Amino acid sequence: MDKTWKSKTRIRAHAHKWPGVYYYELTTTHNGKPDRCFFYVVKVGGKKLWRKVGKLSEGYGPEIAAEYRARALVGLADGTTEVLTPKEEREETLAKDKTIAELGKVYFDIKTGSVKGIKTDLNRFEKHIKPKFGSKRVSQIVPIDIEYFKKALLETHMRGTVWNILEVFRRIVNYGFKTHQCPALSFVIEMPEKDNAKVEYLTTEQAARFLKTAREWPDRDVGRMVEIAYFTGMRRGEIFKLEERNLITIRDPKSGKKTETIGMSDIVASILLEQIAINHERRPEATVNGKEGWCAARRLQWRRKNQESGGFAGRFSAISWTAPQFRRNACEQREIQHK
Repeated sequence: MDKTWKSKTRIRAHAHKWPGVYYYELTTTHNGKPDRCFFYVVKVGGKKLWRKVGKLSEGYGPEIAAEYRARALVGLADGTTEVLTPKEEREETLAKDKTIAELGKVYFDIKTGSVKGIKTDLNRFEKHIKPKFGSKRVSQIVPIDIEYFKKALLETHMRGTVWNILEVFRRIVNYGFKTHQCPALSFVIEMPEKDNAKVEYLTTEQAARFLKTAREWPDRDVGRMVEIAYFTGMRRGEIFKLEERNLITIRDPKSGKKTETIGMSDIVASILLEQIAINHERRPEATVNGKEGWCAARRLQWRRKNQESGGFAGRFSAISWTAPQFRRNACEQREIQHK
């Protein structure tokens, strides 16, 4: 029995009013008198089932308890209400408020193979989140729990790492709420401010030297790849998987979406058309499965031999460009800022 209850005896709310409504007296007070916790009772299959309504101090009086009981009786009569046993009620409540360990298992089972970086997120979960919150239910987690967790992490990890760990925690809870496995967090997690992000811009001289090196690079395939990265902001892996249709279509982008499209400037169009022309010379147009088209794929290695560009050197491991058709699209070139 709850320690705040004054006795185990259920007292009928009134001798003549509100049949089936009872209360316990509590050790706490309300308006100078012992507080009361109201219940109602119904019979299901010859057995009495007790249902808690609430405390007088919370605004629940005998009239409200009687109204709840009346609704339950009407629902039982027409079959629209299912009255669960206390055990069934607990099981149903727990099914909608799973532990963090249970939520994490479901999340990673579902997301594995469909989300980039899922192995890293799983490692963060197993190493940091599960030991601390694995046995806790979302409804049991309060802001101070997160604050202590964040403080302990910041003592041994960079702010960016702590941010990523908290983001995994938040993502798991949000997924649980979305799939009706837990309630939403009752508060907003305050994320640590990242201090490891640094944005640098090329000077006019650096940009000129960069483009000069790219355009004069002996292996023109590599040079054109780097020019595309410069004028579009695409990542290396996205360029390797580049497909073009009416717009540049990025396959398997880092954002996790299946595809993304970006606008194409005249400069980028001319670079790609030049690459297409070269590929067309290497491999003549052919008919495949009754459809005209051609595909040229080439593996490239760019080793760190030239430092002329002041940091331009790097390594590109592979590229596959497919070009069934290509059109120029009227769009503005991405703005490149210089100091």
